[in-house]
Amino acid sequence: MRIKLIDTYPYFRNVLVNTRKFASKNNVAYALKNYLEKYSRIYELINQCYEVSDWFNICLNTLANSIRNIKNLDKAWKSIYSTLPDAIVLFVKAFKNEVGGRDFIFVIYISCGCGAGWAAEYDRKPAVLLGLDMISNLGWVSKEKIKGLIIHELCHIAHMIIRKTNYQHFSELEKNPYFLLYSEGFAMKCEHEIIGSENWRIAPKKEWVNWCRRNLGFLAKLYMEYAEKNKAVNVFYGTFFNIKGYLQTGYYLGHELIKYLERKYSLNLRIIANLPLSEIKVKVKNFLTEASKR
Repeated sequence: MRIKLIDTYPYFRNVLVNTRKFASKNNVAYALKNYLEKYSRIYELINQCYEVSDWFNICLNTLANSIRNIKNLDKAWKSIYSTLPDAIVLFVKAFKNEVGGRDFIFVIYISCGCGAGWAAEYDRKPAVLLGLDMISNLGWVSKEKIKGLIIHELCHIAHMIIRKTNYQHFSELEKNPYFLLYSEGFAMKCEHEIIGSENWRIAPKKEWVNWCRRNLGFLAKLYMEYAEKNKAVNVFYGTFFNIKGYLQTGYYLGHELIKYLERKYSLNLRIIANLPLSEIKVKVKNFLTEASKR
């Protein structure tokens, strides 16, 4: 596994702090415009993330709320550098056969609210993008949380490799809510397997895990309702959405899905990662139906 690191944060930071009023919206807009002009691929990815014509203003508002404390951005940035080698070693140990000899790119960037982590492509190679603004916004600045985040995104890439597909095709598949639950569940379970514990770094509240556990039936029923009615399921995943005040519940639900597949069908993670598309929707719906009765 060959690694290339692209660190875009120093450029953005320098433009930002060299202006007279660091936190003003105009100065953030100036820094953002210069930043996106310099890094055209990041511009493309953020444009893809928002899929609306006025995304720059949305991006600007999101970013302005995320960078008030530059010390948190700096702390997250430093944590990535100190954590990345360990995370890579753990990942390669788990997926040596799948990733050996491949090129991977890691990009430290300003995501404008598009996520703390993103498994994508950069310069036509598999890439993990680490969004400092969202890492800071979520409070995931500790080394342990960032290690889990990096491994989670690497697990998405391992999933693509096992399925012999690329980022573009995988992204299309994830537009289906059942495949998305399966995909995020795989990455979450894979992260926990590699780290060696269910540490639930994504939990925004101490009671989050217990609430999800107690409300698994409700979440399963609601997810299937959203999926069958073609309603956007980002309320289960997005940082800016919630279910009864609880964020990112889809990751817990997906994690339980993978445990269900392991238990019910005696499948290991690699076999689960490569399930035929024709089986995925059926098995996910079976899980949601059974779980909703709890």
